[in-house]
Amino acid sequence: MGDSSLQGDRLRREPERGLTAKEQEVAAWVARGLRNAEIGQRLGVTENTVKVHLRRIYQKLNCRNRAELA
Repeated sequence: MGDSSLQGDRLRREPERGLTAKEQEVAAWVARGLRNAEIGQRLGVTENTVKVHLRRIYQKLNCRNRAELA
C-alpha cells in the first residue's frame, strides 16, 4: 500500500498504464481516501461521472475495488 501521496505521484509518472489525466486524478483522490461524492465536488463533475472513471480505472489496472487501487 504505502503512502497515498506517493501512489498519486507514481500514477502520474506512469502514463504507460493507459490512464487518462482525469482517471489519474480520480485514482489519486481515491488513494487519499475521498468518497466518490467528495471527488466529484473537487473535480466539478457528478458522482456518477466519478463512478464511470473508477470502472475504467479498475478495468485498465485489473483492480476489483478501491482497496486494491489504493
